[in-house]
Order: sequence, then structure tokens, then C-alpha cells
Amino acid sequence: MKYLYLLFILSLFYLSKVSAQNTHPYNMKDYRMTELSSNLINKIIQDSSGYIWVATDYGLNKYDGIKFTQYLHIEGDSTSLLSNNVKTLMIDKNGILWIGTNKGIQCYNSLENSFKTIIFPENLYLHVSNIIELRDGQMWVTTAGTGVFSIDKDNLRAKPLDEITRLTDDFIAYMYQDKQNYIWFGINDKGLIQMNPITKKTKQFTIPDIPSNSIICMLEDDNDRLLMSTSISVSYFDRNSQKFIPIEWEGQPGYGITDMTLSHNGNVFVSTTTKGQGVKYIDKKSGKLLTYTNSRNSLAINTGKIHALLEDRDKNLWLGCFMKGLLVIPNKSTQFNFWNIVNNQNQLGNLITSIYKDHEGYIWCTVDRVGILKLNDKGEIIKQYTEIDDAISIVEDSKNNLWIGSYSKGLAKLDRKTGKCNFLNIPYYGYMKTIREGRDNLLYISTFGAGFIQYNPQTGIHKQYNMRQEDPQKGRLGNDWITSILCDSKGLIWFAHYKGVSCFDPSQNRFIPIKHDSILSNQICLSIMESNDGNIWLGTYNGLFSIDRATQDIKNYTVKDGLSSDVICGLAQDKEGNIWCSTFQGINQIKIKDNKIINYYIGNGLFDKIYNRGVYFQGADGIIYWGGNNGITSFYPENIITPSYEHEILTTNLYVHNQSVNINTLSGGKHIIDSEILSAKEFKFSYEDNTFTFEFSTMDFIDPENIYYEYRLKELSSEWSSTLPGINQVTYNHLNPGKYTLEVKAGKFGAFSQPKQFSIIISPPWYKSTWAYAFYLFLILIFGVLIVNLIRKKRNEQINESKLQFFINISHEIRSPLTLIISPMEKLLKSNFDTETM
Repeated sequence: MKYLYLLFILSLFYLSKVSAQNTHPYNMKDYRMTELSSNLINKIIQDSSGYIWVATDYGLNKYDGIKFTQYLHIEGDSTSLLSNNVKTLMIDKNGILWIGTNKGIQCYNSLENSFKTIIFPENLYLHVSNIIELRDGQMWVTTAGTGVFSIDKDNLRAKPLDEITRLTDDFIAYMYQDKQNYIWFGINDKGLIQMNPITKKTKQFTIPDIPSNSIICMLEDDNDRLLMSTSISVSYFDRNSQKFIPIEWEGQPGYGITDMTLSHNGNVFVSTTTKGQGVKYIDKKSGKLLTYTNSRNSLAINTGKIHALLEDRDKNLWLGCFMKGLLVIPNKSTQFNFWNIVNNQNQLGNLITSIYKDHEGYIWCTVDRVGILKLNDKGEIIKQYTEIDDAISIVEDSKNNLWIGSYSKGLAKLDRKTGKCNFLNIPYYGYMKTIREGRDNLLYISTFGAGFIQYNPQTGIHKQYNMRQEDPQKGRLGNDWITSILCDSKGLIWFAHYKGVSCFDPSQNRFIPIKHDSILSNQICLSIMESNDGNIWLGTYNGLFSIDRATQDIKNYTVKDGLSSDVICGLAQDKEGNIWCSTFQGINQIKIKDNKIINYYIGNGLFDKIYNRGVYFQGADGIIYWGGNNGITSFYPENIITPSYEHEILTTNLYVHNQSVNINTLSGGKHIIDSEILSAKEFKFSYEDNTFTFEFSTMDFIDPENIYYEYRLKELSSEWSSTLPGINQVTYNHLNPGKYTLEVKAGKFGAFSQPKQFSIIISPPWYKSTWAYAFYLFLILIFGVLIVNLIRKKRNEQINESKLQFFINISHEIRSPLTLIISPMEKLLKSNFDTETM
């Protein structure tokens, strides 16, 4: 199965160059041509099951939260889409999807995953512009050039409404019925007609009664106020004066209005194709049309051409963007913050090499080929120092001095005011990677490949330590390729390196032996941290290690325990004692007390999925900073709340022999399901079809790459198996005949949905069925009776023959009647074996 590369959180639009002073986080979902059949979107709608349907100029698309299914016209297939040019969509009161195209109208048959075509008089193919269901249940369709038709849903036929067409027009672009039952018709270039459906009395509104004769959309807000949009304005209908009153725009009036939608909380959103306008909304206080700025991506939204709008049942806003695909703005605010400082430098290959937060609350980071950046707490770059473009580390000492480590120039002190760096004449080899200040107020500088340097800023005295300096009394450094340094609460200095970890006691100028060095020496350590209880945590290429300071015991966490990756790049801890780590595959939270690991990938404010090795920082305020491929991710761990997960699990697909199953699919001559796949609770297979794949969805369109499924067959195991995050398929291979209960639950950020149960029945082959066993017993009984009777007969005849010949003759005599019995019974069993349900 082909999976989508979903939810790349990229900017949809060709943005003007963003300066270093404007580093806005991203909080959108972007679907483009790799998923959609076309980026020319005409309509977006959500059905009662939760599917998102997207009508385009080339095909119809259905989205289930994991993948898009594309529907296209297939020549010669009457159940396929009537035309690829899909103009409009409508969901009726029974939850049926109706599709209007340039060649007619169809309804979607969810049971068979196909389309039924409405027949127009004389088999005409008409351009359908609008579909509505009236309050009395009638369905009307407007067309371009042929007027209005009613739809007979039972007989799938269209009937012309000649009287309505005479009262309105042949070319009707839009139709709406308000809550007072008046029907409104938008006529191409002729304005708006109001009709009383009982008296058939009409009234026409044209320029100057309305701002434009091009009618786009109508709706009623939560105060039952009737709103009407033309291509250049939005007006409300004053029922007392029977006049349309234009709504004032904020700033310069726009144009190119394309759609309106009413949100769950009563907001009216308006989409436009005007640059700088994008999405507008009607402000309830001022009554004006204001620019939508509730998203952190308002710059991107309001530079795009928006052709369609939808607010889904989870209150996420969907935008159909001209030639750019779909954009989804999540309803919920993000918990993680992302600062896009790397891409804003407009250079390829930029890499964040270190992060530090100073005593004034400013965040400092070194960026390869860029220099040193000073940021405020919003992630805005307020100053850039370019004297060193190969800085790799930065730290502030207890006297508020900033120290910089450079690839090529060594150690320097940075003057904040002038931006000048005072380089010290300290000989070193390799390059300076990490700088830390110990409790002794000395600086410890690691050099990648040459050990570390102990430097006294007061006296200027320095001392070099490396793995070749071996003293039986004082020990030695385990490895010269040091990746990270920890100065712990006891004054000890820990060095994470390419052969585990070394612990240095500066008060005694010696290295302290580590109990499990034989295990740790096989690890390449990338990060190191002391937890609140004094234990030491090591991030390696082979997972996370903890060293208990009291017992010296070690523990290892890997992907087998629930980590998303074994490459641990950065480490931090929250107030509750939970351990956080950045990895090559998202962010992990290890809940020590609950023995539980929660994974965070893309979404919820996360942009980077791969984080830089050893680039991490946590200040006294508890805020965590990770350096990634594209920027800095920051968050306050106490704000990362694991909510309950209440989305229902739906079965969206079932595959047997790589073929999708619907209500007509047979297995062993019998139907696999007896209802629509979404509502099916029981699945029946013959023994020949005992390998199959379920596909699930929760219709959760925000961060679906974080959703995973746990499942089990209760009759086979009490343990739960789990898919990888973002994977929604569960496959069973060669199940033995029997009746099984499949339990499935969806997980996201450590919370789970309610388990859902399904019944799976695998019928045995005919020769193993209950019918067969009854048949075998019947044969044994008949066979025994025949033998007994024949023996008695032979003995009564008193024929003189050998015992061998006696039994041969008996076998010949019973063969014929057995054949007469077995043959028809065998046929009967073969025709009935698949009804066996055990």
C-alpha cells in the first residue's frame, strides 16, 4: 500500500523574504499534488462519518486522516465518477454525498464505494452549479443553461421545474433556502432573486440594490441574520426594510470573494483571492470584516488565494488554496514552540551547534556559517555577531562573561557591546566542542580528538588532559573524542565521549572509576545530564542509560521499551522527575514513576523531527531548548499536557489478497461483511482467505503521524501489539479456523481511545467441519453394520474358503454401496462447509 508523506509543515505560499527579526513558528498542515488529484479546489465538505471530501477541477478526493483516495472518471465504467470536473458537493439529511459536475449529478454509494448517476430528461449531460435540499425534503439542482430540476432520489431521475425556471433564469449560479423558507437564486450577471415557495412570488435585487450582480454565497449566522456575499462585498439582509446593507471592511476594501462558512462558535469566515486579505471574519463587536490573524501563520494565509473554506467537526479550519492545495489550521494552540532561525539565514547547510540562556533571559546560539545569534524569549533575533562564523559552543560563567569556542580559533571571550571576541592563547588540538563552568569556577573545554582543557579565567593557567596520560593513582580519561560535559552538583566533572563516560574529581585531580565501565565503554555518548535525585543520565547511539549514584546500577532504555529512536541527542528533566530527550526521531518523555514513554513527532508545534547531537539546554526556569535541523524547539514541560483521547476508531478499509473489500465481496461464496465497512462489526472469511489487512482511522486530522494503534486477538494473547506511529494497518497472516475477538485502541501522546471490538470468523475446510465429523461417524456406523451383516451371511451360507479370501469377498461386496453413499454426501458437505462458524 502506498502511504502518503503527510503533514509536512511547510509554508504554502511564495512568501516575501522573512527577515531575521520575524521568526514565526509554523502551525499548519499542507496537502499538495502528491496527495490530491488536483490543486484547483472548488469545494470542501465533511460527511457524517468524518471523511473530508475535496472537489477539484480534476477529480474528487476523500481523506480519512491518513491518506487521500482519488476518484476519477473511468471510460466505460458507469459506477465511476461522471466527470473529473467536480463543481460542488452537498451532504443530505440522510448523510448521502451528492456530487455536481459539468456533466450532471451523482450520489456516492458508500456500501459499494461507487457512484450512482441521476438521469436527466433525454439523457442530457448538464452543468450542475448548485445542489440544495429543501426543508420539506425535496432536492433541487441548478444548472448552467437549463434552469432548475428536482431529484427523485428513489428512481434516480431529474425532473425539470419549468415554472421555477420561468420565474428565475436558465443560468443559475447559486441557490439557498433561508430559515423563513424563502428560496434565493443567484443569477449569472443578473443579481439575486427571492422567491416565496408557496405563492411563487419573486423579488429581484440588482445593482445598486446590491454591490454586485455576481452572487457567491449565502448563509445565516447564529443570530439568524441572512448574509450574502458577492465577488466584491459581504452584506446582510435587513428584513424590515428588505434591503441589503454592506458590511464595512477593515482597511482597503477587497475583492475576489470566493466562499463563506459559519464556524461552531458563530464566527463567519470569508475567503478571498485578494493578496493581503486571504481569510476575513466578521467581528461580532465592531461588525466589520477583519483580517483573520488568530493563526501564527497569518502572513502565509493572507498572501494566498483562498477558493474554498470548511470548519470541520473538531473546529479545524480547512482552506482550499489556488494552485497550492489544502491548508489546515488546527483549532488547538500548540504546546511546543518552533523558531525558524536557520532557514531565515537563507543559506544551505546552516547548523545550530549550541544553545545557552544567559542571566538576563536572552537565548544565545551559535550557527555554523552564520555566527552568534542573540534572541529574545519570543525567538526573535535581536542581534547577530558575525566575527566568528565557525563558532561551535557558547556558555556564560558565574561572572556573566560569555565564552565562545571556535572550530579554527579556539577559546574567546565575547564583548556583548562591541561584538568583538578576545581569543586566548591556549594551544589545543582538534576543535573545541563544549564549554562548561565547574563549581570550582574553572572552565572545562572539550576538544574533539584531544581530550579536555581545564582553564582558570582569573590566572590564565590551563592544563591539558587526554587519554594518553595514564597514572595508576589518578586514573585517566577514557577517550579523547568528548561530545558533552556535565558539571554535577557535587563538583565532579563528567565527560561523555566515544567510549562511554569518564568522571573527573578536580579537588583530587583524579578520575573516579565507574562500576559498569565495561558496558558503557562500548557506547558512543552524545549527551549527559544529572537528574534531581543525583543520578546520571547518558544519551547514546544505543539508547538512554541511567546510572544510580547510590547503587552504581545502570539501566538501559531503547526502542524496545518505547523510545522512538535509539539516538539520544539531548536530555532534560521536568519538575515531576520525568526525563525528556531529543532524538533522531522526535522527542520522548520517559515517565519514570509510571514506567511509560510518550513520543512526540511532527505537529503540535513541532517542526523538526531530527535533532542535532549534543545541542540542548535547560535553564533554571525549566524551559527546554532543543537544536534541530531547521531551528530551535522550546517548551515548558509542565505545559505539555496529555489529554484524553476521545476519537472513535473506524474501520476504513479491509484488504484480502490486496483487494479492497466492500459489501459485495465474497469469501468462499459468502459475503465477508453485511454492512458498510465503517459500521461492520463482524468479518467472515473462508479458510483460503485467512490472511488480511485492516485499515483504521480516528478521523483526527491534526498530527495523525503521532497516532498509533494497539491491538490483540483475545483468544490468542492477552498482550497488546502496537503499530508504529503514523501507521494505521493491522495484518494477520494464516489464521487458523475459529472465532476470534479483535480488540483495537488508538493512542496519541500517551492517551488512548476506548477499545473497540470486532468479531473475526475463519471457517474451516469442509473436511474439518462439524458436518464432516458427523459424516465420518455416519460412515463408521454404516461400515460396521455392513461388515457385521456380511459376516453373518457368509457364515450362514457355510462356504468353505480361506480366511483371506473370506475378507476379500466381503470388501468387494461393501465397496459398491459405500460409493453410492459417499459421493452425494461429499457434494453436500462441500456446498455447506463455509457456513460453519464453530
